Amino acid sequence: YASAQALLDLIPSIYGLSGERLEQYNDYKSLTEFQMGIAQQNRDIIELDSLEIDFLVDLAENHNGTAKVVARGILSFGYGYNYCDCLPSDSSSLKSSAIDFDKPTIETGFGISAKPNPADSWVAFNYKLPAFVDNAIITVTDVDCRKIITFSVSDRQGQQLWDTRNIKSGIYIITIETGLLLSNQYILVR
Repeated sequence: YASAQALLDLIPSIYGLSGERLEQYNDYKSLTEFQMGIAQQNRDIIELDSLEIDFLVDLAENHNGTAKVVARGILSFGYGYNYCDCLPSDSSSLKSSAIDFDKPTIETGFGISAKPNPADSWVAFNYKLPAFVDNAIITVTDVDCRKIITFSVSDRQGQQLWDTRNIKSGIYIITIETGLLLSNQYILVR
């Protein structure tokens, strides 16, 4: 945890974060430290007290970025909250409507998103690789860091589908890694 904390503390200076991106990073850092504290106490996300749940509700309802998505996933999975980031009903093509990269991904040229989230029977991982990268690995792990499935991708931008019909309900971590770069998202499978 000390190494993770040290790396986490370096991120703003390494990437020159400011403004909204720095705010989103601070939210993500707070959530990561919260999760590390829970893990160090040998508890998991379904063993939170009311103050800890209030912290997650605040992130889920009043903040943006990855911390918001993760907080919503935890609250949906463990505490019956319902947050819907549904696809538009007028979409003519699911594949083209699912690609929705956030601003930091476009700016950095690297990242992954997962839709629909929560997922019932499938999920589409939309990814983007920077110009200097030829391939990447997408890995799905559970919250206990057990590897569920791995995909190799070689296009600079694309989509990888994952059939979740035989996957146990829960929160999963989707990571895209190039060797130099790493980005992740959380997804709730129902």
